[in-house]
Amino acid sequence: MVEKVTGSLKERAILVRLERENCWLGKRTDQSMKAEIEKRKGTTDHVEVKRNLFPGCDQPLEQVFNAINHVDYVYRRRTLPWLPGVNIIASPLFLQFTQAMNDAMTQLDRAKDELRSNWDNMVRTGIQNSKGTAHISEYPSKDDLDNMYQLHLTYYPVHDSSDWRVTLPHEVVEDIKQRLEDDNERRLATATNEIWHRLAKEIEAAWKNLNGAKLRPEWIERLRELAHSIPDLNLANDPDLEEAAKKAKALTEEDIETLKSDKVVKASVQEKAEDLYNQLKEFM
Repeated sequence: MVEKVTGSLKERAILVRLERENCWLGKRTDQSMKAEIEKRKGTTDHVEVKRNLFPGCDQPLEQVFNAINHVDYVYRRRTLPWLPGVNIIASPLFLQFTQAMNDAMTQLDRAKDELRSNWDNMVRTGIQNSKGTAHISEYPSKDDLDNMYQLHLTYYPVHDSSDWRVTLPHEVVEDIKQRLEDDNERRLATATNEIWHRLAKEIEAAWKNLNGAKLRPEWIERLRELAHSIPDLNLANDPDLEEAAKKAKALTEEDIETLKSDKVVKASVQEKAEDLYNQLKEFM
């Protein structure tokens, strides 16, 4: 159940956007291969052939991509969808979010430094390994790297109907305000459903691991982190979600060694995980 609480959202939440800039993939369109395929198929529609400019030597570039993906993962896991390209974060989680994002950005900076230090050798090896299909002009210069693989965070306030002050006829303003409130309610419901979905996925992972051949500890920390953050993420004040979070948190009270050594404790946790999994399957 989602209560009508959006009127206070601007005091309890912040909007955030993560933008990428100049994330070059290290590939070029292979025009000769493209022409050959088009000729063979007798068509020029939907033919795109990409050639790796760093065959056998792209590990530093892959590390940059991995770091970018990690930044994106941290961003998505600690925020909720709100508008296209814009997410929402509860104010109590803001400092944790910024610290986690700063740590992820630092990893990206290190990967970019490593790429820069290896760049000249990568270009030489890439041209050599391409066997005549690559030319130095296809590669950015080392100086160009400074402006590549840029990620930016931008923050915005949450707007509600009280922010609408334009001079228009009263009935028009009231209609616009109502539409804005309705839009916020819809977005809030979508954000709340996303929390349910995340919780269901983590409970599924816990249940599968508890019933698998080998117990692994990763699910405990992931589920504990999510369950702990739900009271703040729950901007809709959904009491059912709060209760589900308490049940999820209870599954993480035993450490992995106890679960491995004590069959009675493990069986109890398995049963609770299965019950909660069955309750949440509809959100998968």
